[in-house]
Amino acid sequence: MSLEYERVVPQGANVFERTWRRVRAVTVSVRRLIGRLALPIGLIVASVLIYLFLLNPIEEHPKDPLQAVLFVLELMTLEAAEDLPQHPAIILFWLVMPILGLLVLGSVVEAILFSSGVNFNQEQRDLWEEAMASTFRNHIIIYDLNDLSRYVIEELSRRNYPMVVVTFELSPIVDNWLSRKGIPSIVRSPLNIRDALEKAAVRYARALLITTSDESPSDIDMNEVNTIIARHARELNPDLSIIARIKDPTYARLLERKHVHIVPSVSELAVWPFIGAVYDIAISQPIIVREDGLESEANFIVEMVVKPDSLLTSMQVYDLEEDAVDVMLHRPKGQASKLVIPPPGVGRMAAGDDLIIFAQQHILRHLISLNKVAGERLCHVIVAGMNSLGLYITSALLNIGVHVHTMDSVLNAEQVAEQLASMRRGRNGGVHLGHESGPKWLPKMLTDAAIDEAQALVICSSRDPENLHLAFLAQEMVGPDMRMVIRIGRDSYRELYKELDIDARLYRLSQVGAGPFFDVAVGAEVSPIEFAYDNRTYQLLTLKVTAGLLTLHPTWNTIISFQQATQTDVVLLHKLNEPTDVHPEHHRLIEPGDTIVVFGDVTTMRRIVEANR
Repeated sequence: MSLEYERVVPQGANVFERTWRRVRAVTVSVRRLIGRLALPIGLIVASVLIYLFLLNPIEEHPKDPLQAVLFVLELMTLEAAEDLPQHPAIILFWLVMPILGLLVLGSVVEAILFSSGVNFNQEQRDLWEEAMASTFRNHIIIYDLNDLSRYVIEELSRRNYPMVVVTFELSPIVDNWLSRKGIPSIVRSPLNIRDALEKAAVRYARALLITTSDESPSDIDMNEVNTIIARHARELNPDLSIIARIKDPTYARLLERKHVHIVPSVSELAVWPFIGAVYDIAISQPIIVREDGLESEANFIVEMVVKPDSLLTSMQVYDLEEDAVDVMLHRPKGQASKLVIPPPGVGRMAAGDDLIIFAQQHILRHLISLNKVAGERLCHVIVAGMNSLGLYITSALLNIGVHVHTMDSVLNAEQVAEQLASMRRGRNGGVHLGHESGPKWLPKMLTDAAIDEAQALVICSSRDPENLHLAFLAQEMVGPDMRMVIRIGRDSYRELYKELDIDARLYRLSQVGAGPFFDVAVGAEVSPIEFAYDNRTYQLLTLKVTAGLLTLHPTWNTIISFQQATQTDVVLLHKLNEPTDVHPEHHRLIEPGDTIVVFGDVTTMRRIVEANR
């Protein structure tokens, strides 16, 4: 570390917190410096004792004890004595003392430089960063720096959450970026994970975000390292909230037993925001009910605005609520009054109304078709770039019944078909129409993929220049109405798309994949899902019903009585060895051991959780 290093300064909500943090950091620093000065102080004391008891008695004119001590200190500061010594032992002592004096002086200078923030080497920098990190309480630890973690840091920093970063390597530029945000950073190799966590004050932290990925140093196995980090953290702090990137299912099962939230792939997290952008709706991450090793079909929260002249405008709420759909919220356009949960079944939908719907995966395409403008066709989607993101998006579209044409510059048709065959898990018959491949994007590839008839073009490549080129080609061939959803790696490309008048939905993977990490960091759980709507906070809560709940509230034993008593909406009911029931009928019984998914006002949901002990 060079003189370019900027020392991290204390952060806090007010001047008192910042001052107290600085005092604590300096206290830790002083303790470490005293340890560093123990040897020279010991040498000084030893020198005084040697002179006082061994050499002073053989002097021609012995000195009293105080004069003897001052005499030794004078020798160390190179101050000349009045009379030169005669005895060889005293001459040798005179020669040694200046050397010892320089050693003490160097240690004192180092201490002054350290405490003043002028850090000349890596060791001094690390001491201060560790001292500052040790002062943090109820903070968030972010393990490893990459595009995802930098985005999370920006968002958390904007909200003034205290953070400590632990990473395997750190450039001076990134180090200074963290310092300007008041974030201490601990640099450790993968062999010193436990020490790094202890230095980051993990015992007092509120959350640990483990973002190490396959893009980290080549000698790091993401699954193994992230598992080791999580296990050490759980041992040091049993109450810590932890989320980790884990792809291997074996490691994932190990960590789930340690109550660690697992994110298998950031590309997977990006799938539904991309698909939602294709159809101009918002789709949540999959919600899956797990019971005795079995998983339900994926469920989703879908937010949409009713389009003019769509089939939805001729329907009432109960017309939409089929076996796999539950309307959780219906807000007529322009209405600002308190919303009724569940919404009245006779409520008629009109253009501009807001809907929040809970639906199973196989019904998504049906919902999309109900909300299309009159005369609009639901055509195929072109997905360009068959990396992990492109394959996930293609597979998900096929699973909900959308036809897809794919393109890639590396994989051929046979390779893509083989990959998709292993990923498909859907009840609907989306068709893989074909695949175009070539070393670069050409107009012919778009023509062969029937770009002029496509619903949308989704570009998933990680190469910004190629993505921009393909988007420009598509717009030139089809015109400005071509719907495009595009992955970008750098925010600077947003301006380039704007300058070329390309109206596209642009997404960075770090932004769409940061949600679960951000939720764990600020204290929200993966379940319940919490969000704000019309300045009110609502939750979607997965609840395993206990005998205590029904003992305390015996009348809550049917769907209708539960909903009426709590003013909530039971959107899903799962009984052991029975299929999952979305929008269960009102007469169905609620029994201990059942799993229900409930939607309602956050205050009401907290009371239900308390009663379900």
